[in-house]
Amino acid sequence: MQAHPLNSPADDFFFVKTQTGKGGFFVSNRAFEMEKVTTTHEDIFHFEYTKPVRQWVAKGEVLDKNSQEPVAGVEIAL
Repeated sequence: MQAHPLNSPADDFFFVKTQTGKGGFFVSNRAFEMEKVTTTHEDIFHFEYTKPVRQWVAKGEVLDKNSQEPVAGVEIAL
């Protein structure tokens, strides 16, 4: 089985994991192989993870440069 990205150049949407979290479904109008050569309609795709998904949490706080006091209401995006 060939691997395909979940975020392709086509219109990919409605990503949902299965209850076990080991796979899921998404909708896409992507073309694939010789079966569908245009992006004129959507299909439902099923996928299963082949490797464990690594998750991590970053924690920290933002401090004022001069006073070294925590700065309230700061949001950091990665």
